[in-house]
Amino acid sequence: MLVPGVREWFGYEAKIFMDLRNGLENSLLNQNFNYFYGGIVSKKSIYEENISNLGERFIDNCIEFSLNGKDIGTIISPEGTFRVYDYLNRNNKIHNHSGQVFYSQEFLRNESEEDVGKGKTISFWQTGFEIYGKTEIESSLLVLKSLINCFKAINFDDVYFRVSDKRILEGLIIDLPLDKRREIYYLIDKCKEDGTTFKNYYIKKGGDNKIAEKVEQLLDLDKNQQLTLDILDSFTNNSISHNGIEFLRQVLRELKKEHKDENIKIIPFMGKSWDACDSLLFDARLPEYEYAVAGGGNLFAFNEDKKIIKSGAGIGVTRLTEYIIEHKNLKAMEL
Repeated sequence: MLVPGVREWFGYEAKIFMDLRNGLENSLLNQNFNYFYGGIVSKKSIYEENISNLGERFIDNCIEFSLNGKDIGTIISPEGTFRVYDYLNRNNKIHNHSGQVFYSQEFLRNESEEDVGKGKTISFWQTGFEIYGKTEIESSLLVLKSLINCFKAINFDDVYFRVSDKRILEGLIIDLPLDKRREIYYLIDKCKEDGTTFKNYYIKKGGDNKIAEKVEQLLDLDKNQQLTLDILDSFTNNSISHNGIEFLRQVLRELKKEHKDENIKIIPFMGKSWDACDSLLFDARLPEYEYAVAGGGNLFAFNEDKKIIKSGAGIGVTRLTEYIIEHKNLKAMEL
C-alpha cells in the first residue's frame, strides 16, 4: 500500500467494496432511513465541546488542517455520529422530533503506528445510522433490528452479535472518578477484553489490585461457561449493574420475538476505543476475523436537558471487504 493504514483495491476487489457499500445503503433506504451527507471536512469544536462524553483521547484522533493559511479548527471527519447530531441540532431537527438518519462515507483518524502495524486502518469507509427521539427500549430494539437487516441484505449469514450494557461494569467501579473509569474502559479495549491481560496492564500502570481482580473476574466470567444475565446479576450484586442487566434482559426478550434464530452472545463488557455510549453496547463479528465489523450503542450526549435518547451503529465497509477478500466468502460476494 502507498500509505500505511490506507487500503487500495482495483477491479474485482474494488467491486466487492462497491457492492457492499451499495447493498448497505439500499437496505437503510428501504428501512426508511433518511440519508445525510456532510462531506469530508468537519469542525474540531464538535468534539472539543463533547470531551465529557467522548474522553480526552478522542481529540488525538482528529487530523487538523488550515484553510487559506488560517487555523480555524477544521479537521478531516473522524466519525459520523456526532457530525449527524451537530447538524440536527444546528438545524432544529431534533427537539420534539423523532427520526432515522444514515451516513455513508470515508473517515480519517490519526491512529498510532503501533495500531496501524497491527492492521488498523487510518482511512476507512463506514456506513452508519442513527435513531433518535424514541423511548430507550424502542430505540434499542430498532437499532439492533436495523443492523440485523443490513447484514441479511449483504448475505452475511455467519455474522454473530455481541451485546452488553455499560452499567454492568460501571456498577463495580462507580466510586472511581470518570477519568479513572475511562482508563479502565480503554485498557479493556487494548487488551481485547481478556481479564488476565487487563489485570496485568492495570496493575503495571499503578491501578488498585482489588479493582484489577474484580474487573478480571467479570471479564472472564464467560471463559468456562455460557454467560447468562442471571450469572452477571449474581456476580455484580449492585443496583447500577442490575439496572443495566434488566434493561438488557428486556431488549433481548423483545428482540427474540422477531429474530429468535439470530446468533446473539451476551458478554460482560465491550471495550471501545472512545467512550460515547451510555447503556446498550453491541458489535457484530465474523468467524476467524479479529476485528468487529460493526458496533454501536445508546448515546445520551447532546440535549442533556431533555435527555433525547439516541441509538446508532456503524458498519465497517472497509473491514467487510477485507474479510471477503481474505476468506474468499463466495456467498457474500453474490451481492
